[in-house]
Amino acid sequence: MFFVAFVPQFISPHLSYPIQATLLGFTFCAVVATTDTAYALAASRASGLLRRPGASLWSKRASGGVLVVAGLATAAAKR
Repeated sequence: MFFVAFVPQFISPHLSYPIQATLLGFTFCAVVATTDTAYALAASRASGLLRRPGASLWSKRASGGVLVVAGLATAAAKR
């Protein structure tokens, strides 16, 4: 659905459609492969950092703080 709505505006009616569509397809695949690889590498590094005992403690504190702030915001909200 995305390609049907978004890609046609980048295809010139004066040039060969199959060549342009193939080039756009390969470009899209290259960008997706690059970003997915970056996300996987970042997640791999983050998992090593988050396995430390200190990180677990700070994660619990941060999530608890978010819940407290959300509760206070809900209590202070006016109808």
